Amino acid sequence: MKNDQFREIVKMPIYKIPATNKYASERILVNTNLFLGTSRSTYYYYPPAIGIKTGHTSQAGYCLVSAASYNDTEFLAIVMNCKNVDTKEQAYSYIDSKTLFNFGFDNYRGLFAMSYSIETAKVQIAGAEREKLMRLSCAAASRPSRIPT
Repeated sequence: MKNDQFREIVKMPIYKIPATNKYASERILVNTNLFLGTSRSTYYYYPPAIGIKTGHTSQAGYCLVSAASYNDTEFLAIVMNCKNVDTKEQAYSYIDSKTLFNFGFDNYRGLFAMSYSIETAKVQIAGAEREKLMRLSCAAASRPSRIPT
């Protein structure tokens, strides 16, 4: 989810389209992703969720591509051919995705490979006027605590 505009669009639980010359009144679009809001169901609202897309076909079953972010850690879950019965206790695309997210947030632990900006080598680059300093940086990651359900 590197595209900022995409991130903004897919995390919106509701979008209001203003009136136009074709439609006299405002139109409201409600996102079908139950993780994102409570307008369709409060049962699967999941605060760490940041989008993405629901889907269904007779061959693929219920599918959900979802993303969640917690304590600077992001995960993407993709589940297919789920047997969603309703929007309450038996929406298995949400049950499975939430299980995957909570497992990741509970068990993922970032480790430091090395400190930030450690000088690794000075090298002469052909045609360069002076030595170039090469640096290696790595990002920190931390293990979050369990998300309240």
